[in-house]
Amino acid sequence: MKKHWIALSALCLLTACGGGGGGASPDPTPLPPSSQLQLNLSPAADGSVALVATVDGVPSRDLSFQWSQLSGPAVNIANPRSPMAAFDAPQATLYEFQLTITDTQGNVLLAPVDISTTEPVAATRIRGDQVAPSGGRVSMRLGRSGDRSQPLQNISWQQRSGPGIRDMDNSDPELLTFTAPVVNQDTLITVSASASDNGQSVSDNAYVLVTAEPTPVSGALFDSPLTRVMAWDSDSPWADALGRCVYSTQLASSSPCSIDTLPLLGQSHPNPTVDQVMERVVVSHPWMGEAFKSFLEQRDTHGDFRRLLGAVTAVVISSDVRPSFYWVATGAIYLDPSDLWQSPWQMATINEDPDFRSGFGSELNFLTPWRYVKGNSYASVYYPPYLEVSRSLGALEPDLASLLYHELAHANDFFPSSTWDSISASTLLQAFYQRSEQNALISDHLIRDLPLQSSEMKALADVQFRGSTATTVQKSYQPDDITAFFSGDRANDDYSYSTSREDLAMLFEEAMMMHRYEIRRDVAVTDLPEQVTASSITVDWGQRGRIGETSILPRLDLVLTELMPSLNANAVISGLPSPTPMRSGESWAQNLTLESATAAPRVQAMPSLLSPKEGHHRHPGRAPDWKVAH
Repeated sequence: MKKHWIALSALCLLTACGGGGGGASPDPTPLPPSSQLQLNLSPAADGSVALVATVDGVPSRDLSFQWSQLSGPAVNIANPRSPMAAFDAPQATLYEFQLTITDTQGNVLLAPVDISTTEPVAATRIRGDQVAPSGGRVSMRLGRSGDRSQPLQNISWQQRSGPGIRDMDNSDPELLTFTAPVVNQDTLITVSASASDNGQSVSDNAYVLVTAEPTPVSGALFDSPLTRVMAWDSDSPWADALGRCVYSTQLASSSPCSIDTLPLLGQSHPNPTVDQVMERVVVSHPWMGEAFKSFLEQRDTHGDFRRLLGAVTAVVISSDVRPSFYWVATGAIYLDPSDLWQSPWQMATINEDPDFRSGFGSELNFLTPWRYVKGNSYASVYYPPYLEVSRSLGALEPDLASLLYHELAHANDFFPSSTWDSISASTLLQAFYQRSEQNALISDHLIRDLPLQSSEMKALADVQFRGSTATTVQKSYQPDDITAFFSGDRANDDYSYSTSREDLAMLFEEAMMMHRYEIRRDVAVTDLPEQVTASSITVDWGQRGRIGETSILPRLDLVLTELMPSLNANAVISGLPSPTPMRSGESWAQNLTLESATAAPRVQAMPSLLSPKEGHHRHPGRAPDWKVAH
């Protein structure tokens, strides 16, 4: 369905709200005394709407926006705090909104916005009206109507208006990714898609507001375009520091924010409440913070995550974070929101640009698959992104919990609770260097006292997880070679060989998933056939619950005791079952059933279209380990 833009101009009166007096205009630019507000409206026959607000002469980066619905059936605005209000209108009727625009001096512009929509009809459409930074990566998904699994045919993507986009990729025909143009003022671009849906020709337009952004400072911690983020709690006492210190191109690596400016959460609140955690949350879309808060309130029943979050300065959840990571230079963890969405409109706001590391190790002749299982069933389910389905907090819990245990293990490795009262350096990075030079990190103790042994696995980890070129010898390795290298050593996963930091995080993650959820982790060595599926790869060796291997337990004891002293490490370890061996010569799928008791699948919704979710390693970056840990 084609959307039609209607350009409206309205002369709106400016009201002063504390500040904004006369004199020379400061930088950034304030709202002029009489502001020209332009609204672009795009109702569509499929019910999708995009409203874009711009103020003449004032870049959107110097303004804050708030869209509020006044009447009509309730809608979910993808980001009510951005210059674009994108939503699906469920009925053909009048919708009324109020737009509040505030500049840096507190001046406020109020504008009523009314829009009437036509009756929505089921249709194939682009899900992805959005705001993107100048030069940033963008993804758009061509969704299918209803719950059909039948792919669309004859798909064609085109840019219809605006400066040229770059690096277009639609190797997945239903997904378009590209680089937004570089602009010096906010600019609207239009992208269209056409396809054949069950023999019927369909088409749709989608809109991207490309925003002008400041040039990164010299030596910026983040030197690539970033999606705009904001403190989830606008009244947080840390809101200003969060905006400057954890996800900005204006922060130089030579002068990160001081600990006085943004301390670790545990330095302010050794046993933080959910509200105190939320004062440190930064989001690109408000729903992400709301989902994170709900998870902490409803699913963190033991308080593990609240306590572990004491070792971070902030939690950043942004549509362009891919994959999740921890960074000691800012002290923050950065979460991919794909583990948080519950509704289709939330899923549609997440950038699907592929992780650049997905091709690492492609020249090797083996696989090391993994998965989390509950009984003899997958613990989590993969939701095809073209489907418009919802899921519960319980359905997302296995993925999010394992992610949080992993990333927060890194934070507490670097700054465990025992250090919070004794940090004397002015920045966390300086404090890290001091601890690292003294080999004082918990992961340093781990490799000093109980190191891994296989030099072959360590070298392969550089290929698999850092993108090094495989040698001729490494290319010749067969599955039985990898089994010999790995099975007799004391790592619970091959990712453990990438760095000592990942070694620690993998031990903690697997143990906590078993301890808190009775979810066990499978790991195996298989062949690498031309077509890789759970049924086509053959297990050479594998174990369920390798964390319970006798040779690994002393390493786990060290990690648990130092990383999370509030736990009883002996109780955790004594509760771990011995590993269950996999059956060599059978497929990965056949090895799902290993135990006598069968648990029901955790997710039952739309079983014909959903599929079990296989594991994806949290790969390390190319930067040194002080910079990024995944």
